[in-house]
Amino acid sequence: ALWGLGQQLDQSARSSEKREIAAVFVRGLKDPDAEIRGQSARQLGEARWKEAAGPLMALLKDPVLRVRFLAGLAVARFNLPGSGPLFTQLAADNDTARDPYIRHAAVMGLTALKDTTWLMSQSGHPSVEARRASLLALRRLEKEGISVFLRDGTPDLVLEAARAISDLPIPQALPALAGLSNARHDSAALWRRIINAHYRLGAPENAAALIRLAGDAQQPAAARREALECLAVWEKPSGRDRVTGLWRPLAPRPAAEALSVAGEALPTLLKDKETSIRSVAARLARQWRHSPSSEALLGVVSDHRAPSALRQEALLALADIKGPQSQTALDLAAEDSDEGLRREATRLTGQAGGSAGLRKLKAALERGSLGEQQAALAVLGNSADPQAATLLEPWTRKLAEGTLHTSLQLDVLEASERRKEPTIVGHLKTFESSRKKDDPIGAYRETLQGGDAAAGKKIFIERADVSCLRCHKVRGEGGEVGPDLSSVASRKSREYILESIVAPNREIAAGFETVLVTLKDGNAYAGLVKSETELEIEINSPEDGLIKIKKSDIAERQRGLSGMPEELRQLLTKQDLRNLVEYLSSF
Repeated sequence: ALWGLGQQLDQSARSSEKREIAAVFVRGLKDPDAEIRGQSARQLGEARWKEAAGPLMALLKDPVLRVRFLAGLAVARFNLPGSGPLFTQLAADNDTARDPYIRHAAVMGLTALKDTTWLMSQSGHPSVEARRASLLALRRLEKEGISVFLRDGTPDLVLEAARAISDLPIPQALPALAGLSNARHDSAALWRRIINAHYRLGAPENAAALIRLAGDAQQPAAARREALECLAVWEKPSGRDRVTGLWRPLAPRPAAEALSVAGEALPTLLKDKETSIRSVAARLARQWRHSPSSEALLGVVSDHRAPSALRQEALLALADIKGPQSQTALDLAAEDSDEGLRREATRLTGQAGGSAGLRKLKAALERGSLGEQQAALAVLGNSADPQAATLLEPWTRKLAEGTLHTSLQLDVLEASERRKEPTIVGHLKTFESSRKKDDPIGAYRETLQGGDAAAGKKIFIERADVSCLRCHKVRGEGGEVGPDLSSVASRKSREYILESIVAPNREIAAGFETVLVTLKDGNAYAGLVKSETELEIEINSPEDGLIKIKKSDIAERQRGLSGMPEELRQLLTKQDLRNLVEYLSSF
């Protein structure tokens, strides 16, 4: 009945009728039933019936929170001058319950007033909820004054203010947010926004603040690393905001600005106890060709306790800097026990060219580890030196004769495809003609061995275009659309793993075969085959759930395609395939 009267109050053109209906709602504000009180308040608010302001304000103390909420929204619609304390008190009374609906009503009331001075003055209110309501109202109004809450004693409110300034954004308040980098904080979300404020402001003093943060061992390692990452893309910032991902392009900034304030700190950062900090610092030294960091980089290369990836990054940096320490680092890396480092040294020495480079490649091919041989072959494929073909030719002959180990076949193939020498081209044609046409993985057999399991893991987990983890589970993580691959190597061969990727419809794993059956009575069912005996088949149908069907009732049975798309082989290079097979075969 109240709802019907509300429609009449909205539509009636006669003031006498409006007043008569409004009187019903005003009486309803004192009804013993809480929902009647609340709905009466709602109708009066929607009608903007300001004559009921007094009784409605009284309901802001109602014992029932829902009634307070509806009354608060109603009074908010009136936009009564000087009602700020009323809504602040509504929020303060919510300190214990922390009801989100009451909070919303208070925020809407404070927002409607648009009194920025009043809202800022509430930063000293003793009630956390009252301060929060004022903060959120300033956020809705997108006012710079919200920065006063960055000094709040409640970390939750500081983060709320930072979110408003960074995420909306409120550009005028970014300097205040960036200023928080001089204090200690535990919140990762807050640090990301502080760092992003410096990054978006983009002045030399902001770059200086980021490098100070990166060098502060008392701050969280993740924040320090993020600060360095920002310096790495300082010159050409992405158009996407680093926090929200929204398109908010920034103008390019001179790299020299960041280098001038950050370069001096790089040698110290390269000795930091945090590996992630040292890694980004090495990448920055390489990017900026920072020769003053050479000694520190050489120290990283020489550190046998450091992770292989970090030592390789330092070696690459020295190779690009081309200082006197570069050759020393290459010599050390060439004799190191870490294969990854030796492989990188082989590649860099070979790329340098000259007789020394060719000798290094020859030695790697004859006596090096698998990784060193693969690196040497990759260099030979791209080398302009005529002697490179002389070194490569015996390997292409082995490939053509079928005596070359599978682990090196792909590397010799790819190196040969980049050469134009008739002998090498002839060997390549001989090999290609030897492939068996009826072999489902015949065009990919060179990817069965010799891959990098770490690189394969990265493809499996991170490559969005192939989305392996979305459908398959490995060691408890991933989807359940396809088979669990946690122990596939103990049950299946590498050939099976490769075939499942490049020809997924040839053999579908048990329990994941799709089928369409048409019964003699005309009904049809489609789904995954969960189990099958001589007499019946059990299908998991998306529409009908688990269904058991007698085979004697089936008129026609059609096998469906695998859920694994055939197109994956078009998205993955042969190097990708080899790495993926190696990863799935490693556990």
